[in-house]
Amino acid sequence: MAAVPKTLYRGRPGTAVGTLYTAVNTADHWTIIRNIIFTNTTASEAKITLYTVPSGGSPSDDNVLVKELPIPARTTVPFDLALPLSENETLRGLQTTSGAVCVTVGGVEYSPPE
Repeated sequence: MAAVPKTLYRGRPGTAVGTLYTAVNTADHWTIIRNIIFTNTTASEAKITLYTVPSGGSPSDDNVLVKELPIPARTTVPFDLALPLSENETLRGLQTTSGAVCVTVGGVEYSPPE
């Protein structure tokens, strides 16, 4: 298997739930989220919520990863994890303050060697 480290998402989620990444996993290709970095670039606390939503599902408390996580003003909060995503599973998110939190999601995509 070839492992390719990637930035899966980099940006500022909106104030309504949006899709940040969709796993295109198949029998021979899959994705693992390895780290998430939250950076609040404003002078006020902001909150972030992330979901890992199964294919065909909707964001809910049953698939929340972090819920209204407070990110202090001008602070970076890193998370290290090993979260495999199922086929067509999505990472979705939103924040309470428009444009406050920049989110970077790093991971590894595995596929057979060519």
